[in-house]
Amino acid sequence: MNVLVFFYWITSVIALEKQQYTYSGDIDATRNSSTGIITSPGYPGNYPNNAAYTWTLKTGNLKASVSFNFTYFNIQNNDRTSHCQDYLQIKETEPCCYQAMHRCGFFSPFSLTVTGRIITISFASDNSLNAKGFNTTWKVLVQETPVTNAFTTTSWSSDISTKLSLTRTKNAVASTERTITIDSTNWEMSFTTSDTTTEIVIPLTSSQPVTSQTSTRSSVYLAVGFSVVELALIAFGIYIIKKRRANTM
Repeated sequence: MNVLVFFYWITSVIALEKQQYTYSGDIDATRNSSTGIITSPGYPGNYPNNAAYTWTLKTGNLKASVSFNFTYFNIQNNDRTSHCQDYLQIKETEPCCYQAMHRCGFFSPFSLTVTGRIITISFASDNSLNAKGFNTTWKVLVQETPVTNAFTTTSWSSDISTKLSLTRTKNAVASTERTITIDSTNWEMSFTTSDTTTEIVIPLTSSQPVTSQTSTRSSVYLAVGFSVVELALIAFGIYIIKKRRANTM
C-alpha cells in the first residue's frame, strides 16, 4: 500500500514539473496616452515554474514611444551562471529587431523607454525555483506633428523708393517740362507740366494689399500705365503749343 502511495506521489510531482503555464495575447495601444499594467503570473505571489507568457503591445505607429515604469522587479537568478533561466524580455518587433531588455535578478524601481509599432514582452521561467516576479505600468506617447499650410502668401514690397521724381523735356521748342511722381506709400502716380498748375493723379492699385502671386501682373500694368501717361503728356504738350500759337496770332 505504501508503495502505491509513493508511486502516486512521484507521478504527481513529475506531472507538476512538466505542467506548462502559457499565455499569449495582444494589447491595443493605438490611442495616444493609452496606458496599462503588466505583471508576472501569480503576482504579488510567486510566479509558477515552466511559465511562458507573451504580451504583444501594438501602437500602430512606428514613432510611438512606449515607457515602462517598473515598481517591482525580482526574477530568480541562477548564481552559478550569468545566463538567466527565468527572465523578462522586451523587444522592438516592428521595426525589427532591437532587444531593449533581457533581465533577471532583483532591481530597485526603474524605467525603460522603447519605440515602435509592435513591442513584444516575454516572460519565461524554468522548472526549478521561482520568485515574486515583476510589476510594470506602460504608457504610449505619440508626438503630434503640427500641420502647416503648404501655400503661403508673401507680401510684395516695391523696389520703387517712397517718392521717385522723373523730369523729362519732350519738346525743345515749347520748353515744356513734365514731372512724373510715383508715391509708393499711397500707390499713386501724378504728373505736372511747368506751364500749368494742373496736376493729374492716377491710382496705381486698389486699396487691397498686393500678393506675390500678382506682382508680375501688376508690373505689366504699371509699364502699360507709364506708356499711356507718356502718350497723354505728348498730346497735352501739343495742345498747349497750339493754344499758345493761337493766342499770339
